[in-house]
Amino acid sequence: DSAILISILEELEGYVREHPSWRGAGREEIEAASEAVEKLVTVKLYHKLFAVVEQDKLLDQELQTRIFCLQFLQPCHLDISNDCIERGGKSLEVAKLELQRMNAYKSPKDKLVCLYNCCKVASQLLATTSSESATGADELLPLLIYIIILSNPPSLHSNLQFIYHYRHPSRLLGEQGYCLTNIMSAETFLLQVLASS
Repeated sequence: DSAILISILEELEGYVREHPSWRGAGREEIEAASEAVEKLVTVKLYHKLFAVVEQDKLLDQELQTRIFCLQFLQPCHLDISNDCIERGGKSLEVAKLELQRMNAYKSPKDKLVCLYNCCKVASQLLATTSSESATGADELLPLLIYIIILSNPPSLHSNLQFIYHYRHPSRLLGEQGYCLTNIMSAETFLLQVLASS
C-alpha cells in the first residue's frame, strides 16, 4: 500500500508542478505544495493507513508491556552519566512529551517532527553535559532508549511504521531521517533486550 500511495502522491505533485497556477513558482513553494498534498492525503486516509496490520497492533502492545516491565532500569544500566540526568530534568520532560504527543497527529511529517524534536532536545542535553567535543549515536541511542522508557508512548511501533512507509523517501534524508533511524533502533533494542543483557 505504501508504494502505491507514494506513487499517487508523486503523480499529484507532478500535476501541481505542471498546473498553470504554479508556473514561475520557486522550488520552496513547490516543496511546500508537495508537503501539503502529502499531508492532505495521509490525514484523509489515516483510518485506512495507521495500525491496520494486526502484527503492528500486537507489536504496539508488546512494546508497551516490555517498556512497563523495564521501568526499573536506571541511567547507569544504559551507560548514561548521572550528570546528564541530574542536569537534564526539564529537557528530559520536554523530550518525553514530544514522544507522547506524536500519537495526536495524523500526518507522517507531523509525527516525524515530534521525533525530531525529541532527538534534538536529547542531543542538546548531551552536548551540554558531555566532556567530549562532539556526541554521536553511541551516546544518543542510550539516552533515547531511556526517554522512551520514561514516556512509554502509545502506539510507538505503529507511529514509526506510519512515518517510515508514508513519508516520501526523499524527505527521510538528513537529520530527520537520522532521528527516525535512531528511534527505530531504540525500539528494536527494547523489543529484544533480555535480562542477561
